[in-house]
Amino acid sequence: MGRGHRRDRSVRQVTDDKRRKVAERDQPSVVVTLVTALDNNGQDAGFPGSRPVRVVVFAPVPSAPVTHPAQPPLPSPDRARVPPPLAVAAALVAVEALMLVVFGVVELRSVQTSKLAMGLTTSLFFGLYGVGLGLCAWQLHRLRSWTRAPVVLAQLIQLGVAWSFRSGATAFVSVLLTVVAVVVLAGIFHPASLRALAHADGADQTGPSPS
Repeated sequence: MGRGHRRDRSVRQVTDDKRRKVAERDQPSVVVTLVTALDNNGQDAGFPGSRPVRVVVFAPVPSAPVTHPAQPPLPSPDRARVPPPLAVAAALVAVEALMLVVFGVVELRSVQTSKLAMGLTTSLFFGLYGVGLGLCAWQLHRLRSWTRAPVVLAQLIQLGVAWSFRSGATAFVSVLLTVVAVVVLAGIFHPASLRALAHADGADQTGPSPS
């Protein structure tokens, strides 16, 4: 019984020694495999200590803010360049407005007592007509397209008045009124004037660009 017990202990010890040797033999292979896998990216991969392992840390680099060039603001009708034909037309309309106001004042001074109501009405009509036409001339010079219709209507009325003065001693008045009206109409319907008015309308509808 003692021999059997000693034999079992010997067998158990031999078995434990074999397991320990197997564990010691397998452990380096695992370590080598791990180190090789970790250091396989470089040349001459080896064990830790034979070659330092470099750790690369990627830190976000702050980039400079992207700035877009500022868009120039659209020119307002006040600062836009008025084409010469339209400027001439606006100036002649202003002269017409001034003459109408002067005529209204002269008519007021020549009012007779017997025709007071008629004289006041005529004077008031020409005065208001002249003031309104002067306002249209100013806005036309500022490239306001809505002034085109009343100015054109005023020139058509002026052509009708010129036709009524075509004969007799007032023929020169007819020629003068006709020439002024035709020049104003030509200036308003000039292609450069139409483009300027259309561009001003587009700028008004778009408005200033947000900054």
